[in-house]
Amino acid sequence: MTAQLSEYTHWHNTERISTPLEGLSPAQYRAQALEVQTYLVSPTIGDQFTSEKPLGSSNAFPKTPT
Repeated sequence: MTAQLSEYTHWHNTERISTPLEGLSPAQYRAQALEVQTYLVSPTIGDQFTSEKPLGSSNAFPKTPT
């Protein structure tokens, strides 16, 4: 009985397909979330999320001709 419960718990926590988790198993969903989190905080990727000029600088936005 203990072995069956252990197998069921493993299946439920790692292998079962879940509709609220976009059709992924819990393990697949966690792995995907970790990939996204790693991508967003990666130092090589992070540079694209920052502007070269601070928003408060006078040339942060191009001037329109008047």
